[in-house]
Amino acid sequence: MYPERPQSDADLVPLPQCDGPKLKAFDFQGPQQIEFLDYLGSGTHAIVFKVNIRGQIYALKLFRFTSDESWVSPADEASQDDLEALSAFYPYSEPFSCECRAFGRLQEAGHEELATKCYGYVLLDDAHENAMMNKFAHVPAHKLNFNYDGYHDDDEDDYYNDPNLRDMRSRFLCSDGSLPPLRGIVKEFGQSEEDLDNKGAKRLLRDIKHIQQLGITALDIACRQIISGKLSDFSTAVTVPHFVSNPEWNPHLTPDWKSDLELELFTLCYMDYRSFDLIVHDWNEEHKDEKKKQVKVRALPEGWPPERRRLRNTPARERLYTYVDPRNYKKYLPVTDRRGRIVKRKEALRRKPSLWYIECEAAPARRLKELEEIDGGIHWQYQNGHIAPLERE
Repeated sequence: MYPERPQSDADLVPLPQCDGPKLKAFDFQGPQQIEFLDYLGSGTHAIVFKVNIRGQIYALKLFRFTSDESWVSPADEASQDDLEALSAFYPYSEPFSCECRAFGRLQEAGHEELATKCYGYVLLDDAHENAMMNKFAHVPAHKLNFNYDGYHDDDEDDYYNDPNLRDMRSRFLCSDGSLPPLRGIVKEFGQSEEDLDNKGAKRLLRDIKHIQQLGITALDIACRQIISGKLSDFSTAVTVPHFVSNPEWNPHLTPDWKSDLELELFTLCYMDYRSFDLIVHDWNEEHKDEKKKQVKVRALPEGWPPERRRLRNTPARERLYTYVDPRNYKKYLPVTDRRGRIVKRKEALRRKPSLWYIECEAAPARRLKELEEIDGGIHWQYQNGHIAPLERE
């Protein structure tokens, strides 16, 4: 399931190997050579370092081997250790794959300026892994552990010392029996944003709309992932084509399930704007006594918190909208021939794209409008060689 250890540069193929965009390997211009300078922090999916490569400073994000619960994977018990089932999901929804696909799309579309610049992926060799672990031996072990997810970084005694905790890295070994290599992505080094103003908020909202037009959503919008004014983390991103956006991949889906998939994709897009409004709301709350620092930009008409409405006045069905249908991404990509030459220029990204309307029942409409955190409602399974919904919530 995971990438094999490369024996030569020829093995460093663009990843992930599935339909849709891919990310090329970082070009070391020779043997892999990385100087680890500083430990920058860790999160659910990855650990980030400041590194020096050939005299240039970068941020290197090394991904953990996370539990299946931390990414969209089959929820049925029969598939939990099924390599074929997990391998079907892995290239589309595992955090490393998500980030490769999103950055790959930005690159193929010629719009790398919309996010932190990405220079390619890395499969860390043993020598550099050992050097990194030795360099940061002073960092608490649970914050430098790649074998589990980082949900419980602050609960070391309760989680990482649990004798029943499973080592996810050793679950699926390479073909030669070795552990899979640590997977990383090399990015531009930048600084976290501490301040927010109307100009910066407008720019961020514009970038969200532009990125969605390129077929990328589920952006996990949060202050922690804004580096030097740009989005930097795509480890949960859904990039079209995807099993959520392309029901034709599974010929066994019923019309009802196809409708539910469309609502699922709509919800992911809507959630990006809800998350933006939450950033603005939290900023304004933190600076409620400073009128000059109040940000007035909002993404959704109801903003946050939304105005409460009487349920008796709520219609049985509602027509909702979000700003972008990411399934229309192709018109923003250049068309190339077999030699890679551009034969048709892409359309320009729109500041005011056509709205995406959808009709749904009152209950999911209220859920979208009123809940602070919106999770997808579909659980998944692998059935008859296809990814399919498992159940509804």
